[in-house]
Amino acid sequence: MTKIHIDEDNQTLIVTGHADYAEKGKDIVCAGISALVQTLGQYAVEHGGKCVYRPGYARIDILHGSSEVFRCIAEGLRALGRQYDAWVCFT
Repeated sequence: MTKIHIDEDNQTLIVTGHADYAEKGKDIVCAGISALVQTLGQYAVEHGGKCVYRPGYARIDILHGSSEVFRCIAEGLRALGRQYDAWVCFT
């Protein structure tokens, strides 16, 4: 199961684990989450924020930039979580 922690006040996102919806390389839940997280990570880096990736873990801190971008990505993750709630949880 993928665990997602969203702190909108501090614009911090932490994602851990693997959804296990399907085997690695065919897991559409992980692919969707990864695409959103990598998009936010790239945005963070381009705007002076921090981004840490390693297998099964990502942490992104937006230090300077648009809270609107953060909220948009967070809502996309929540939508995936609603659709695939057996494989995604929010902490």
